[in-house]
Amino acid sequence: AWFPVKRHAAAASKVNLKIPELMVSMRRLKKTDIALGMIRLCAGFMFEDQFINAVVYGFGLSQTYGAMGWDIAAHFALEPKIGKAVSVALKALGAQTTREGALLVESDTLQGRNAGPISLHDEAAYRCDPEGIRNKVIDDPDGLRPHIAAIIESELLGRDASLPDLSLWWSSRWLWCVNGSQTRDSSIALGIDPKRNASTHTRDYRRMASEALEREPLTSWDGYTSVSSSVKLENGKQRAIFACDTRSYFGFSYILGATEKIWRNERVILNPGLGGHVGITRRIRNAQRGGGVNLMLDYDDFNSHHATSTMKLVFDVLCDRFQAPAWYKEVLNRSFDSMYLKIDGKPTRVLGTLMSGHRGTTFINSVLNAAYVRRAVGGPQYDKMLSLHAGDDVYIRANTLSDCERVLYRCKETGCRMNPTKQSIGFVGAEFLRVAVSKTAAYGYFARGVAGFTSGNWVSFDPLKPIEGLSNAIAGARTLINRSGCPMLANLLAPALRWVRGIGVRQLIRLLNGELALEGAPVYNCDGRIRCLRAVLPKERSPPPAPTWSRNATRDYLTDHLQEVEVTAIQMAGVDVANLLVTSSYSKGLNEKSGSTRMPPRLVPVKPRLARGFVSATDLLDETAEQGALSHLPVLRLFEGRLTDDDLRELVRLVGGDHTARDIRTAAFGRTSLSRNIIGALSFGDAASLSTRTTADNIFTLYPVYV
Repeated sequence: AWFPVKRHAAAASKVNLKIPELMVSMRRLKKTDIALGMIRLCAGFMFEDQFINAVVYGFGLSQTYGAMGWDIAAHFALEPKIGKAVSVALKALGAQTTREGALLVESDTLQGRNAGPISLHDEAAYRCDPEGIRNKVIDDPDGLRPHIAAIIESELLGRDASLPDLSLWWSSRWLWCVNGSQTRDSSIALGIDPKRNASTHTRDYRRMASEALEREPLTSWDGYTSVSSSVKLENGKQRAIFACDTRSYFGFSYILGATEKIWRNERVILNPGLGGHVGITRRIRNAQRGGGVNLMLDYDDFNSHHATSTMKLVFDVLCDRFQAPAWYKEVLNRSFDSMYLKIDGKPTRVLGTLMSGHRGTTFINSVLNAAYVRRAVGGPQYDKMLSLHAGDDVYIRANTLSDCERVLYRCKETGCRMNPTKQSIGFVGAEFLRVAVSKTAAYGYFARGVAGFTSGNWVSFDPLKPIEGLSNAIAGARTLINRSGCPMLANLLAPALRWVRGIGVRQLIRLLNGELALEGAPVYNCDGRIRCLRAVLPKERSPPPAPTWSRNATRDYLTDHLQEVEVTAIQMAGVDVANLLVTSSYSKGLNEKSGSTRMPPRLVPVKPRLARGFVSATDLLDETAEQGALSHLPVLRLFEGRLTDDDLRELVRLVGGDHTARDIRTAAFGRTSLSRNIIGALSFGDAASLSTRTTADNIFTLYPVYV
């Protein structure tokens, strides 16, 4: 084969585009000669997904670079090391903050997933080797303590830091427990039969474990943590993932869940998605209002910087701030000394570094990111300067180039391993969380967007449902159009989509380029009328709960947390609410026999409506989506469609809301997201989020965000 499929199950089931149809698109767009040229250059040297990436990338580049864009695309795809070197040089010069530069950086991602193999054994082994750890970590708890304390105190200033009642917190786990891997060792440690759901599921997940547990596991936990290792297939490289077991997840969720609710996110950002790309760009631009220099730091393998003593210290300080009971503080502390990785089948104690799949990974990285810099430059200097820290990303607004040099030198002195070729300094441009910010616009990286669009998600091997495939394609196409400035990409992609069925190519092109939208999603730069399609989904019957499915989390939640108004609603609707809750806990990982249908949706045109009213995207950042009188009731939301308007009026009256409202559903659940027209450039996620915060139909941005 000219372009073989990679040897991985997801390579056959998850790649979103097909080469034959992509070549037909090229012919329709009068680019047959270019298509043949790309085939001649690349055949025999690339896998299927890599060639698709090269073609889509070249098409987007040609909007800015003309015919040379195809040469660049082929060269970068065939020579990823050269593409990587160009990316490093452009970022060091700050050129990624221009359209031309942003198009060329991170082209090594065009190699797709399952590229750049790593040794999982070696990655695990050095974490358990005293000499390997000594050469990696920053082990200075006494020097770091005041800085960690200062960081945590500043982000909790004025907040009521207290832990919830343990029994009530545990009985509400149906609400807060999120899915994650549930290994055999995790199940055994919790006293759960690893095979109990084998007849209905291909694998177990954490919410299923939460249903199986009758008692909270924190007070009986001795801190022992089994760590599973796996390879994460990122675009352009592989990464070792070390995931802590479910007991550790529950143990750290108790305090971190409470912390995340009250964290200020002033400088140390735990939730970068809050505010979206527009919010990030506003923060960076506000930091640049005075004079100064932008300094962006790049850590080498940041997780490996953290000594066990330092991570224990982070939670010592946090527990003291929350006045946590001594037994709880002690078990968290002990868990860092009781992590075991399997090496050659034998459990071996981890001696240092942060596990990438720890419940506290984001928190530990973000706090220590700031603490290392604060220790390096000194508390008084840090407190005066502007900086943002999220995970391993650092943005600093320094006064002078000399200050930048001083920060870099002192961070190196402290033990921070910075990659000198990846530091970026600029008077005009900045970068944070892979968004390049200039005075006139912000840019995402096109090559990374292409790779993500083509490869899809390789975490599971299940093909996408048709409605998921369509929604993902629309959002992904907007990313590519924004980042390339090439709206004709919709015409290239539409005929080649693998998982979109039941819709004509012409209509699909209009959905991808933003002329049309699925009802509730945004349109882009329309002619004054908003045109939508309503997706009528085939009726799906969820499988009835199997006798083997435990329902302890469901029972506890309904016993301790169901409000009177929800009880009334259940009686009105006549639903078996316990079955609804249990089914939601077991919805992931169902085998095909138990799973749902994959019939395509029927798309029905909605009457076009005139786009009235205008509002700025930046102004909407300070607004919140309007909440209804019943929006805060999660159980009721599971069956809201079964409640009549008269039912809703009575329920709204019971909670003291406006039961005489003309539109009682809006009064009950808040404003339904209507499709809005985006004038300018916004990411699809930002556009969808901001659309819920306004009644104006036109959202404009004077500062384009090409992400």
